[in-house]
Amino acid sequence: MSAHEVATRRTADGILVRFWSDGTLSGQLHDLPGIGRKRLPEGAVLAFREEVWLMTARELAGRFRVYRAAAKRLVDAPAAEYRIATAIPEPRPGAFRSALAAHVRDCRALKCRVCGF
Repeated sequence: MSAHEVATRRTADGILVRFWSDGTLSGQLHDLPGIGRKRLPEGAVLAFREEVWLMTARELAGRFRVYRAAAKRLVDAPAAEYRIATAIPEPRPGAFRSALAAHVRDCRALKCRVCGF
């Protein structure tokens, strides 16, 4: 029995990603760069499928590797377990404040017209 397409999603930059019944992913007419014909278990595919729209095409291969690594630890786990295991950690609380301060400092030096600083 050959694999059939089960879902399609688009990345944040508009690239089509197809999900197949055997756990593989592909682009519109070809394999995705950095992913090839590698497979994910069902739970990982379900979790990964719901994240694709948040990523650009350049980020897909890296995130796919994270899910493949989690699949080695989580055998036959549901999608929720993959979401927990592959969660991106929250930035530290002061990170935004320091980034904003750096932005304000740079904008004042450049007399930024966009943000008004």
